[in-house]
Amino acid sequence: MRCRRALPFPSLSFFALLLTLLQPAAFARPAAARPAAAPKETWYGLFLTGKRVGYLVSTEQRSRWRGKPAEFTSTRMRMDLRVMGKEAASESYSRMWSTPEGAPLEESSVERTGERVTRIRAVYGPRSVSYQADLAGLRRSGKLVLKPGERFWSGDPFKGRGKSPVSGQFRYKRFNTTTLSLDDADVAIGRRGHPGKKEIVEVGGQGVAAYKIPFNLDGAPGTAWVDKNNEMLRADIGPARFVRLPRQTASAPLSSTVEVTDIASYAPDKPISHPRALRTARFRIDNMSAPPVTTDDEVQTTLVRRAPSGSGAYVAEMTITTGPSSDAPPTPLTDIPRTEFAAYLKPSLYVPSDTAAMKSLANRITGDETDARRAADTLSAWVHANLTYDPGRGIGAERHAAEILKSRRGVCQDYSTLLVTLARAAGIPAKHCGGLVYSDGRFFLHAWVELWVGRWVAFEPTWGTPFVDATHIKLEEGEPTTGRKGLSRLDALHITFLGTDVPSTPTASGEAAAKSRHILVP
Repeated sequence: MRCRRALPFPSLSFFALLLTLLQPAAFARPAAARPAAAPKETWYGLFLTGKRVGYLVSTEQRSRWRGKPAEFTSTRMRMDLRVMGKEAASESYSRMWSTPEGAPLEESSVERTGERVTRIRAVYGPRSVSYQADLAGLRRSGKLVLKPGERFWSGDPFKGRGKSPVSGQFRYKRFNTTTLSLDDADVAIGRRGHPGKKEIVEVGGQGVAAYKIPFNLDGAPGTAWVDKNNEMLRADIGPARFVRLPRQTASAPLSSTVEVTDIASYAPDKPISHPRALRTARFRIDNMSAPPVTTDDEVQTTLVRRAPSGSGAYVAEMTITTGPSSDAPPTPLTDIPRTEFAAYLKPSLYVPSDTAAMKSLANRITGDETDARRAADTLSAWVHANLTYDPGRGIGAERHAAEILKSRRGVCQDYSTLLVTLARAAGIPAKHCGGLVYSDGRFFLHAWVELWVGRWVAFEPTWGTPFVDATHIKLEEGEPTTGRKGLSRLDALHITFLGTDVPSTPTASGEAAAKSRHILVP
């Protein structure tokens, strides 16, 4: 079986991260190089593992915003992929107005994934951003204000730090259009190669002399190559590559599409026998670009340290112990300590557990059940039975529970989001978990749930297995939108299976259930 989770993680979604990196005007031009009065259009081909999967076109032009001089940039991106053999296309279009110095003034975006459409408009002040959002029918508006010492991107932050205008490190706040919040952003740009020293790099099948610039955005390292005017020719990050190409080449029909799972999986150092039967296991993951976003609980403990190589990477060792909810002590729903678990009971943007509709549905599903363990089992079984796995729903899309419930279709991310929502609506503390799971000899991105039913117990609403086996390696927990910086390099992780303390035996029902449900991480 191949498990995957659609890549949005917004804020820490792989494809969203790449889109952020592909803003050549953001950190690949000197301050004096401003757009001309006439529109300037630049096309890039988007490649994954060497195969073209789409394009990005950026248009820059001098403009006016509310009567004042401004710069206008529009960006359009399209990707065509396969998810478990099913064709899946995604398109995004954004417009940005900024001051001549580069500070943001206004941005708007439209994203389409299948039938799903989201629209965002944000207007910036010196210390705030006001937004209006339509997240596939979920409408929100608000105003976010910077705290003292915080700042937005402010044009050319690297000016004056050496001869290269794009050398240095800059921390700022970025408006996250998925979570509708202000997120920390960290950009580090290495010094451009010496003006007299160029290297030959492949651009569009030809060798081109260019300057090499290493960069790192939110823990995702990469390399860009620019010409003498700091115009980006190519950018590489993990298995992804953006290459400046003529329009007709970048937008030409694709000869074939890439299967997402082929680029988002990892082989451990050794095979794992009967993974669905494992109840304890230990793993080490090397070369993580950021530490896991988890806390130790009854299911998993994690020890993190810096890699000894000095590369800035992290090494994490996980000990996982799982089992069915019946292993937990009997706990009446009324005895759950709500103050202690308040963070896992409250609603959030994509988890509307406080709505009358979700509370009513949770009550109908659990009926008169008063034991937290049995109520949790019933909710997980209901989600598994009432959703249809549809990989075409998951590419780059974070979906809220009401939308998932209406369509009754989705990927593991959606199954987990709905279970978290219903559990919290029933008064059961719930964590949305994301990470890796072993299947068919490799680890794939996946999402599942932990519920507190006397202790934390992991649940598998997508597969419907009796318990969550110990090859589920948790790298994040909390909300569906919790960031995934540790997975920003899908080609870089090295996973070592350190063993298990409990002999494993085949569990036919668990193996069959897992093989029937492939999963994608947004």
